Amino acid sequence: MNHARHLIFVYGTLRHLDAAHDLLGGCEHVGRAKTIPEFSLRNVGPYPAMVRTGEQQVVGELYWVPSDRISVLDAYEDHPTLYQRTPIALDHPDHPVAEAYLMTSSVAMGYPLVPSGDWHRMQDFA
Repeated sequence: MNHARHLIFVYGTLRHLDAAHDLLGGCEHVGRAKTIPEFSLRNVGPYPAMVRTGEQQVVGELYWVPSDRISVLDAYEDHPTLYQRTPIALDHPDHPVAEAYLMTSSVAMGYPLVPSGDWHRMQDFA
């Protein structure tokens, strides 16, 4: 039996109270987190895209996801076609690195910036 797990940083529709959060059902919630200021969060319409280009700190949540469940998230995020699950640096005292689903800059940069870096701050879309 495989007990390995992935520490996943979620910043959009997988977050608590968002559309796809049920996909994380049974996964251990670690808490809120934010990235180091080397990213940008883009509004792609019904979901956001984080890219490794920019100076924003993106706000999100951390979850321990068992290795046997990671394929569910990979399928949801269309990894590795639309998003790529990759290690990122966090501004977090206990967890300086986690994996996140990043969109390639060439695709995402055409979409508007989410100024706060927080997908749940709806005033950004007014």
